[in-house]
Amino acid sequence: MNAEIRSEIETQSQLKKEFDLILRRIIRESLKSISENLDSVVYYVLEQKYDVKEEEISDNIAEFSKCLQMVFGKKARTFIEEIITVNLYVKIKENHNQIQEKDFAEKIEHAKQKYIQKKKI
Repeated sequence: MNAEIRSEIETQSQLKKEFDLILRRIIRESLKSISENLDSVVYYVLEQKYDVKEEEISDNIAEFSKCLQMVFGKKARTFIEEIITVNLYVKIKENHNQIQEKDFAEKIEHAKQKYIQKKKI
């Protein structure tokens, strides 16, 4: 593997780690904006029921979404996911209105790709 390809892979990996950190912070802040200890409840259920730790959420968005629905119900899950999505897109300076038809996991993946694309330029 030549140095240019290795450098590209390392850059991609680093940008994914940055995005994952941003996503975790946005999730925590979004949950706390609803209720001070809400994040603790969600992370507890996520780890106990779905065996997903907070730092693994980015790779387990579907499980995170299921956890939200289990704890709060479908309508509240949708509301919480929308808060997280809006906050995430504001943070990475992207327009979230163009992706309304996508589900939560697709919105997060779209945000990740936009973030990586923007940072590579």
